[in-house]
Amino acid sequence: MKVLTVLLIGFSIPLFTFSQNFNCTYQSSGPNPETPSPLIAVNLSSSPSASSIVPITIPSNGFGQCCGYGSNYNCLTLEVSIHPNSSGISFKVNGANGNTYIRLNDCNSAIYDAGHTFYPSGSGPYYFSFCRTGSTDYSITISSIASPVGPENIITADGCSKQLSVSGLDPNSVTWSSIAQNGYTSNYYNDFLSNVNGGQIGTSSILYEENISTVSVTPKPNYPPKITFLNKNRLKIR
Repeated sequence: MKVLTVLLIGFSIPLFTFSQNFNCTYQSSGPNPETPSPLIAVNLSSSPSASSIVPITIPSNGFGQCCGYGSNYNCLTLEVSIHPNSSGISFKVNGANGNTYIRLNDCNSAIYDAGHTFYPSGSGPYYFSFCRTGSTDYSITISSIASPVGPENIITADGCSKQLSVSGLDPNSVTWSSIAQNGYTSNYYNDFLSNVNGGQIGTSSILYEENISTVSVTPKPNYPPKITFLNKNRLKIR
């Protein structure tokens, strides 16, 4: 019996490489230099999806500043370690309003807000400067994001359907596409794809973007022995 082999290659997630020597504790300045920016260690290495809530109590004379922020900012440094099977770190501020600015590496790096998800390379530790306006106490929820998990290699054949499923990704980011191969342009084999109930059937030569993380692969007549599919932003399978 002729068979079609679908193999998982791996994931493609945008990564940042972090320095491990950024520490605002030694860069405090402003009106209260005797109150340095604290360094807070957060260990999320216990599991790929570990999280921690860090309470922040601001002293009456505030924290020190760093990276040129004004005296109305209170700055601290978060030293975050994650599990080897984690792929991201996210932050959420609880219990206070105000602007929040996060930097990586040093004071020359890009500025992000608390809603940004970072994708580090390795398990750290990684250093984030965390500066906020105001003097209200608050807490920070720091969460690690488990690396995406894809299917084992699958083999299907005439009249048979097998499922490919990925986890650890926002389904709204999951699109499926066959790459250019066997003399055909990209997306040519997308009519092999559907949802698990046989609906939402893909169209040849059109990107499959039904926002689903599990698809069925059903070979069409004259299929080749192997097909490579690509998730445009996150996942590549072969």
